[in-house]
Amino acid sequence: MFFGAGHHPLGVLVTGYGCDDGCSNYQIQTALYGPTGLRFWQTSDAAPGSLRYGSDVVLDSQGRALVAGIVTEKGTPRGYVSARRVGGEEVFPLLEHWFPASAAPSEALGVLVDDS
Repeated sequence: MFFGAGHHPLGVLVTGYGCDDGCSNYQIQTALYGPTGLRFWQTSDAAPGSLRYGSDVVLDSQGRALVAGIVTEKGTPRGYVSARRVGGEEVFPLLEHWFPASAAPSEALGVLVDDS
C-alpha cells in the first residue's frame, strides 16, 4: 500500500508499506514507476518485529529519495527519515534519522527539499 508520492523525471516515486507472508513484519517500501506503470526501481527497509511505513517521499537534487515515515521501537512509534539513491542497490540507507531522541511517540508525515 502506498501513502506518499513525489515527482521524478522518469515517472513517480511512491512510498508506503509491505509485509511478509504472515504480516508480522512490516517494511517501508519505496519505488519508482514510469508513465506506463512499469516499476524501474524498488527498495525496502525492514526490521524483525516492527511496524514501518513511509508517509511521504521526495527526490532531492542529488538523485536521492528522501522518505519520511514511522518505525516502531519497543512498541513505540517514532518518526523516521531515510535517504537512498534512486536506482542504487545499497543494502543500507545513505541516511537514517529517528525523531525524537527520547522514547516519546512521534510520526514523520512529510518531507520537503529546497531548490539547491
